[in-house]
Amino acid sequence: MFPIALSLVVPLLFVAWLIAGGVINRKLGPERIPLSVKKFLFVSTVSLFFVAFFARYARDVFMASSSSLTGFEQVIESVLNTLHAFGGDENYGKYIADIHLLLGELAPKCAWFGTAYAVYVSAVSVLSPLVGGALIFEILAEVFPRVRLIFAYLAFWREKRFFSELNASSLALAKNMRESELENRVPWFKRAALIFTDAYLDDEDEKSSELLMEAKAFGAICLRDDITHLKKCPFGKRKYFLIDEQESANLQVLSDLSDAYNRKYLKDSEIYLFAQDDLYVQVQERFFEQVGKEIADTLQVWPVRVYRNLAVNLLTEVPLFEPLIGTDKTELNVTILGTGQIGTQLFLTTYWMGQLWERHLNITVVSKEAKEDFYNRIRVMAPELLRTTDENDAILHCQNGEDYAPPYATIRYREEDVCSESFLADASAKKSPLAATDYFMVALGSDEENLAVAELLRRRVGERLLSSGRTQNVVVAYAVYDSTLCEMLNKKHIHTYGKNAVYMQAFGALRDTFSMRNVFMQVHEKGAAQVGEKYRSYGMRGVSYAKIKKDEYSAWADLARAAHIDYKAFVVGGRNVSIFGDEKAYWQDREDARRAYKQLATGAKTSDTFDADALAWLEHRRWNAFMRANGFRGTADFEKIYDAEGSHKSLSLKLHPCLVESRKAPMVTDLLSKKTAESVAAYEQGNVCDVLDALDVISYKVWEMKERKPQKESKAAKAC
Repeated sequence: MFPIALSLVVPLLFVAWLIAGGVINRKLGPERIPLSVKKFLFVSTVSLFFVAFFARYARDVFMASSSSLTGFEQVIESVLNTLHAFGGDENYGKYIADIHLLLGELAPKCAWFGTAYAVYVSAVSVLSPLVGGALIFEILAEVFPRVRLIFAYLAFWREKRFFSELNASSLALAKNMRESELENRVPWFKRAALIFTDAYLDDEDEKSSELLMEAKAFGAICLRDDITHLKKCPFGKRKYFLIDEQESANLQVLSDLSDAYNRKYLKDSEIYLFAQDDLYVQVQERFFEQVGKEIADTLQVWPVRVYRNLAVNLLTEVPLFEPLIGTDKTELNVTILGTGQIGTQLFLTTYWMGQLWERHLNITVVSKEAKEDFYNRIRVMAPELLRTTDENDAILHCQNGEDYAPPYATIRYREEDVCSESFLADASAKKSPLAATDYFMVALGSDEENLAVAELLRRRVGERLLSSGRTQNVVVAYAVYDSTLCEMLNKKHIHTYGKNAVYMQAFGALRDTFSMRNVFMQVHEKGAAQVGEKYRSYGMRGVSYAKIKKDEYSAWADLARAAHIDYKAFVVGGRNVSIFGDEKAYWQDREDARRAYKQLATGAKTSDTFDADALAWLEHRRWNAFMRANGFRGTADFEKIYDAEGSHKSLSLKLHPCLVESRKAPMVTDLLSKKTAESVAAYEQGNVCDVLDALDVISYKVWEMKERKPQKESKAAKAC
């Protein structure tokens, strides 16, 4: 009876192992190691083997009364019988009859147990060869990944995600995708197939071996073929991630995917092109021309700028205005250390996100790069940005009685080593320009340098705060590429010095940079969809956000609008608890502020200190800054653009006529929509300045063009 009891205990141990593994993985969080199919099948096979062995050993011992076999020989016979069961060539009928006979003698009064146990061992007999065969197949599939690829293609209900190269970035993104599926408890047979191409094992490179082993550990298919030469799945949902370490290689792959062999696999799919600047634009245009209209209409190409996304997410998680909460400061002072790719994106993002009501933005950039080199690079990326920081520049001219709008920011550049004594002395001095800094950002290129400078800043700023006698909180955000180190550093944020504090925020870890949260901007996606659909509800009814997202301009305009909501909630006076306060109270205050802002913005609530006109002005100024940071310029030739393309703006040329200054209050949008005699007469007489400002004039003319003549087909549409 004891072997029969053991055959019943083994499945319970298997279930306990699964539960324990799930609990441990849940506690590990991001460090969890997903249970591989091979490991699951191996443990399942071992469990079934012991169940079958104990059941057969009990039968063999019972039937061995007339046998001359020794105890050891009896065990060997039971093992062989178990292997026969796994091979499927056992005399099943005789075995079940023997089991009934055995249990009839052991438990004559429990006939039901004999029937139930017979069903149990029957199920084991059926499952054993199936699970054992699956394990053998899984082992072969690991040796021959193309076998797994074929079965992944046959599973048409599973999404296929192709990565153009196996490297640290693509592996981090793929792991995050798998972790997300585990978090959401997606069944294993529904999980996306992760397919790495250009996955080489270099005997001389230890890193490539580690990447390959880690990718296989969570079930990824690793192939040596180039993504453009691989025979891809022609059906089901497919996503292509062009994520080579060299950006030029990504552009080359996008170009190659448009050839006659590859384009047939692109219909109804998505391509994520990792590119940090506008180099992709012309390649993307030629790509759509090459694949043809039929495929282009079903295909989405989404440029991914991970460092821009990283900057937006940082300044959403730890907003620029946090040190200003509870103060009456009229200036926001930001210092950026470093002008590499991350530092440049922090500068551009700070410029547009830092637009606040009646609080002037000051940005100080510190780098060893020559000032003129940095400024020239910014002029290429954002031609009008620096002009908006010069007082009395023509770009700031208003037409509503005011001569010029206030500059969007004041920019100071310090060409020096951030570890120099002069810089550190200014950071700790009580009356230096750097002493007024509310928010430091450190992005110098290496973890060692960033950590060293961030720690020096904490000490020098902490020393100054301790002895200053005035209330001031400071944020120090610093880039740390190593994921484990970044997570460990963020276990403690607040360092208190008397009644003041320094908030230390590590950001930019590989795991965070190449995560679904950062790549797909998941934090803002829902808000962007709601804002976008509401914003377009009058002119684009029935157009889904998924369709709007195909247009990068519209998608990012909505994301930026959603990302700035917390900033508007702050300026309308809805924030009372800063990030330096109690964590629970902070998040509750943040939610309450968003709710109050929404009521004010929708007209459900009024305020004595802030009104909808002021919000409209602030949103337009924020939009101006965002557009200019992304390379757009203003244009007065929108009527010619409209005649040629059927739209008052040209996205391909990055021209938009609404990049002009508008009056602070009151706005006269209602005046335009009602077409009052006063506004029409003023426009017809050429005295638009008497009633309308520059933005209103453009809005009126665009409305007039749409009303007086039907929208023309663009030249591109006619060519098609």
